[in-house]
Amino acid sequence: MSRQKASYKWMILFIATLSQACATFVTYGIGPLAAFWQRLYDLSQFQTGLLVSAVQIGPIFSMLLFGNWMDQYGERWLVGGGSILLGISMLFAYSADHYLYLTGVLLAAGVWYGTAQPGGSKAVVKWFPSHHRGLAMGIRQTGIPIGGAVASAALPLLFHQYGWHGAVLV
Repeated sequence: MSRQKASYKWMILFIATLSQACATFVTYGIGPLAAFWQRLYDLSQFQTGLLVSAVQIGPIFSMLLFGNWMDQYGERWLVGGGSILLGISMLFAYSADHYLYLTGVLLAAGVWYGTAQPGGSKAVVKWFPSHHRGLAMGIRQTGIPIGGAVASAALPLLFHQYGWHGAVLV
């Protein structure tokens, strides 16, 4: 393997990990935001739980579809496009003024999160030989707790500084 290709695979791994962390920031960030939405909209615990669940339901089904498309068309454009559409979906939450609308937006965001998991895994399998694949997959998977931890730490601070609209924008 050429030196350039060897260093390029680590750049791919960095991008896959960053993409996973950013996508997880959004989905795991719904938990801290849901506590604020509960107070703002006077939601029951059940309704608040559904907000958190809505964003997790989408990937259950979309990962299967996106994984199949990645096998056919490659992961680069699907992961990139999915990340952009995940962000755009969350922009719709910015204008949410009704519980059902917000729940629908979060469901849509979850669908687009479904590109991050199979896409990053496919990139690791494609770029790393079997004797380095476990390490590479472990590194990429750290994007999940990193994204969740950053969201849990940052979003409450952003909420108190800029309100829920500012937190959603981030």
